[in-house]
Amino acid sequence: METTIQQAAFETALVTLKPKKLNDYREAYATFQNTVKELDGFKGLTTFQNIDNPLEILDFAEWSDLDAAQKADEKVQQNQSLTSVFGCFEKVDFFNHAQLHHFVKKGEIDENTRLEFYVYPIQKDNLEANLELKREFIQVLYDEVAGFKQYYSLQLFDDPSKQVDLFFFNLTEESAEEHKRIEKAGLTKRFEATMAGLDIYKTFVPFKPEISKVDLTKTDKNYYSAEKSAHVVELPARPYITISGQSSPEDEKFENAISSIYPIAYGVKKQFQELGRDFVVPKMEAQWWSEIRANFENTDRNEWYWKIKIPFPNFVDEKTLRNALKRLQPEENESVQVEIEPARKAVQILHLGSYEQEQNSIAAIMKVIKENGFEMADEHKEIYLTDPRKTSEEKLRTIIRYAVK
Repeated sequence: METTIQQAAFETALVTLKPKKLNDYREAYATFQNTVKELDGFKGLTTFQNIDNPLEILDFAEWSDLDAAQKADEKVQQNQSLTSVFGCFEKVDFFNHAQLHHFVKKGEIDENTRLEFYVYPIQKDNLEANLELKREFIQVLYDEVAGFKQYYSLQLFDDPSKQVDLFFFNLTEESAEEHKRIEKAGLTKRFEATMAGLDIYKTFVPFKPEISKVDLTKTDKNYYSAEKSAHVVELPARPYITISGQSSPEDEKFENAISSIYPIAYGVKKQFQELGRDFVVPKMEAQWWSEIRANFENTDRNEWYWKIKIPFPNFVDEKTLRNALKRLQPEENESVQVEIEPARKAVQILHLGSYEQEQNSIAAIMKVIKENGFEMADEHKEIYLTDPRKTSEEKLRTIIRYAVK
């Protein structure tokens, strides 16, 4: 499990870019990367962006030894070709050289990897206890976190009581629950008790000089296609933002809810676009039900409950979504919520035409549910493949879907 890296020096540099300088930094990054690679003692460089603040950039570099790292810093600072890079910096938040205490590797870092970056002091009389407990803690992460990739435990050369930890992992469907369970464990509490504080704790993703764009309607055809006859489908886990209420679809409340949720969706899109992970804001969905859930279509429309939902690609994780909501909507009006829908089985059909004439489509779904011995596991859901504001009624295309168990 453990890999030893002899005499290496690790450099961590956390900087904040000037507003509106992110694209300039992207354009200059290749020059910076190529220049650093040519310096004596260079072993490796990986660059990351703060997932909650894309203007924060973290460079993590490995050098053959401390002397090589320090000489490289001098040459980089004197290199005139890097003026375009340094001109993007607003401030340097953290810059230090560290020696390795412990390194564990289970897999390679890729574009979907998350990095949790910690800098913290330890009281000197707790240093040995901290290092031993940390070894045990890393073993727990290795054994119990499905997405575990790598862990670096570092000590600053000029102050061994100051620690720098880098925990690399990939998101899995179980990630959030795994992390919560480990955070509450007794070992974690004992490990944290040896710390004298926490200077930095931030989450990063690998920096992408080139922006990629995802369209779920093209990459997840299983989710966004349906047949004209009712059929069973397996669906992946998916993060959503949602907003709920009670009214008919024609009511002003429903229209206002749509107007509230879409700016949030586009705010999340902008954040991930700056992280090099752009996406097309997906089709709107809505769940509908009444007090008598199995028969809502025969209930007065004004008594319908609804939940408008907008899904996201899976690289948009729950924690990041919750942080985005805090930033994008006022505290006094926290109407938009985060929901993680688990992987599930569903029965669905492609409904053509008016929303008010769905009875036959719903009846076809119920027939398949009954024939397979399923039970409904969630409310009536509709995925709107066409925009009713731009599409004639007879050409409307809607996936009607019922999650089942």
